[in-house]
Amino acid sequence: MVRFIFVGLVLIANSIYGEYFNISTNFQAISNDSINRLTEKELEILKEALSNEAYSYNNYSHLTNAFMKSEPFSAIADSKKYHIDLIKNFFTSYGHPFPFINDAHKTYTNESEKELFIAIIKDELNSKYFYEKYSYKIKNRNLKSAFSMMIKNSENSFKNIQIYGSIKQKK
Repeated sequence: MVRFIFVGLVLIANSIYGEYFNISTNFQAISNDSINRLTEKELEILKEALSNEAYSYNNYSHLTNAFMKSEPFSAIADSKKYHIDLIKNFFTSYGHPFPFINDAHKTYTNESEKELFIAIIKDELNSKYFYEKYSYKIKNRNLKSAFSMMIKNSENSFKNIQIYGSIKQKK
């Protein structure tokens, strides 16, 4: 039952965020076969993804709050929060405890808007690389689909950041 709720949450979230971020997912119903179980390696990858997403969320939130920048950063922060919730659902849906991440509260602390802007650009590129790198190493179909969606999110976030940067330079 929990597994079907997980798939439902993913589909609802996709309908909310999919239009803005051009997300498409192909989640299949979670079954009990070995392909749909999480290996120890996949759990470690998810823990690292969780830490990365929490760090990114904090950076986008900091940029939005500290420099009163709303779009596209608040929408990207919402996307990162969605990623965190999705990762959390992977742990709970497969019967694993949600891990405590020591550095999840950390944020890039430089108060320069330009340096924070550069940091989030690097962060998006690293995020895309992370999900591309590990999407080939995982067997779980649902996790593979989630990583594909997160790659697309990173690409779209990067494009939105570039557009914001080019508009800001013209001013």
